[in-house]
Amino acid sequence: MKTPKQLLTEHPHSVGETYSEHLRSAWSFAGSMMLGAICCWLHGLMPWLWVSSGSQRVESLHRRMNVCV
Repeated sequence: MKTPKQLLTEHPHSVGETYSEHLRSAWSFAGSMMLGAICCWLHGLMPWLWVSSGSQRVESLHRRMNVCV
């Protein structure tokens, strides 16, 4: 059985990060996705707004994720 410390650090270490670095990175991704979701939601209501913001954000996050891996 894994210890609580192992549960918190095993995955971050597998991607070359400390727990706090991984937390900041994950929250950064989450914030960006939330902003993208808001843009997409508003674009659905008003199609003339943020025409390419959603796809640009997805592409940017995909590039960041591939650099992190």
